Amino acid sequence: MPPLVKTWEFWSAVPFFGRWIFSWLVSFYAPYTGTLPFRVNTLDSSKCITNLYDWFWIRNPFSSIHAAALTNLGECTMGFAMIAWGERNGYRVIPIRLDVEFLAKARGYLTATCDLQNLANPGDSETVVTNIYNAKGELVCRVTGTWKVSPKKKELK
Repeated sequence: MPPLVKTWEFWSAVPFFGRWIFSWLVSFYAPYTGTLPFRVNTLDSSKCITNLYDWFWIRNPFSSIHAAALTNLGECTMGFAMIAWGERNGYRVIPIRLDVEFLAKARGYLTATCDLQNLANPGDSETVVTNIYNAKGELVCRVTGTWKVSPKKKELK
């Protein structure tokens, strides 16, 4: 897999369609996540912000965005942030637990944010939070993940 941050930096600099192309490329590495109509808005070694468009195929019978789609968006946003952080700092990260709180019906254009500003000296595992907001700025879902963190092994040449 190519380095996530370098791939993002290349495609996000392309006018008009670069961010869309990057998000589309994700579907080759994570096909299930690729089924979401999302776009990566910001990605660096300490933060990831994604947006989800409200399309009919991700709705449930209650006219809101399905819980599985919200969970997938939260895990995807958190995963991008953790992988980018790991690449920058020489760590391998693996999700080992995921907890989801649904706080309100999710409708319309959503924004998911995962901020790793406080992740400086990792232990064996780290707990990370992604918050998902609706267009009014109301928190509709919180995804909390526990990640196993270990130093990358040096590759033999």
